[in-house]
Amino acid sequence: MTHTWSIDTLKRNDGSDIVTSLVWTLSSVDNLHSNKISGKELPLDNISEGDEGYISYNSLTEDICKSWLFAKVSQSEMESKNVAIINVMASGSGIVAGTPW
Repeated sequence: MTHTWSIDTLKRNDGSDIVTSLVWTLSSVDNLHSNKISGKELPLDNISEGDEGYISYNSLTEDICKSWLFAKVSQSEMESKNVAIINVMASGSGIVAGTPW
């Protein structure tokens, strides 16, 4: 099973260098099945320029933002949720998704 975490976007107030929230996605894939948890917005702690730990917007990397994410969201718990969903799909039982058109 492969798990891929991504930061889809960062939100900040117009004219500000301080990120107020981030939107993340977790995609999990095995040989035949996949599941994605996406569009989850995570509010970040209030920080001001000059505070310890402050990083300017232009200096941010995806790894820095992922460290913020994993400080608030359990990586193993979310990956386990995706594994459970994929296991249900692989077993051939459970919920079937789709549309009739």
